Amino acid sequence: MVTVTQNKQAYICRNNCNIRLLPEMDEEYDNFRQKVEEVSSILNGMQSKDPAVVAKATQKADLFLQNKEKSTFNADGLRVVTNKTIINKKAFESNPMHNDTTSPEAFMAYVEKDAEARAANKRERKAIAEGYKKKANEAFRTKDYEKALDLYNKAIEQVKDSCLLYTNRALTCLNLHLYSRVISDCEWAHKVNENSLKAWLYKARAYHEMGEEGKARDCLKEAESRNPDSKTQIQEYVSLWEQQHENK
Repeated sequence: MVTVTQNKQAYICRNNCNIRLLPEMDEEYDNFRQKVEEVSSILNGMQSKDPAVVAKATQKADLFLQNKEKSTFNADGLRVVTNKTIINKKAFESNPMHNDTTSPEAFMAYVEKDAEARAANKRERKAIAEGYKKKANEAFRTKDYEKALDLYNKAIEQVKDSCLLYTNRALTCLNLHLYSRVISDCEWAHKVNENSLKAWLYKARAYHEMGEEGKARDCLKEAESRNPDSKTQIQEYVSLWEQQHENK
């Protein structure tokens, strides 16, 4: 039996990464899994000893390739945006997979090539995001927070599953007194890594600045509960912002 598994590097993260798919990725990820199951079913049929099953599977493989529409992928390597009105007939006819004798090996190679293309796309976007992040960090260090914010925005456009980018942007927004945006970025960071200490602290600070002390305390309790070894760091951070208020 032939089985197909997802390219874990491109599409999922191992459990010890503390990474989860963001909510808007769920539908795209489900669609991808459905596509993988469809490919697996076709390959299993093409490996059958029953000629009728093989013929039917081969027909499905040809139809699968023929109906493959133009797709683009987001920074997460998951979102599929299809163009249902344009069919690149020339590209389809030049596809070596489009023939009457599609083999399981050739079909699998086609699927693997598609996965590699997605992984390459993700690596490219990650490299672009890294460049923006470095420039944003430099702007932040010089206290040019507006420039830093613009650069972090561009980085996140490329990579949407980086907890670090969200917390960096949240801290930038703190310095710009954009407290609602701080809370939003911290919530996004927690969708990637629910234990992120920085996200809990920045969120607490934002609520504190907004006068919502109850929510600020809840965030600090959550931070301590999820990061029991960081109690001293949490207390120092709270002392710092209280001192800053006293100096105003």
